[in-house]
Amino acid sequence: MWTWFLALAPGSLALAAMSAAQALATPSCAHRHVLWLHLLFAATVAANAALTTLAWRAGQRSAGSPAMPFSATLAFGLGALFTLLPLVKWLVVLLLPACA
Repeated sequence: MWTWFLALAPGSLALAAMSAAQALATPSCAHRHVLWLHLLFAATVAANAALTTLAWRAGQRSAGSPAMPFSATLAFGLGALFTLLPLVKWLVVLLLPACA
């Protein structure tokens, strides 16, 4: 039953990270460093990767139940998608100057 949490949490974390990155853009530009943005995206990618791994393990453990593999597969797919979202945003922060 907790696999639905694994399906919804990565998206919520990714969207919260995007909102926090928007809020941190002005202070980062004013102080000319983007350390907080790097820490934010690193923590989000790590948390989403951990949740995606838990969803994968839940799918492996519940091979006998007909409903659990669907929810675990859904959780794994959403976790992978929402792990890529902050990862791509982090690459943008790494490659492009923050205050151009």
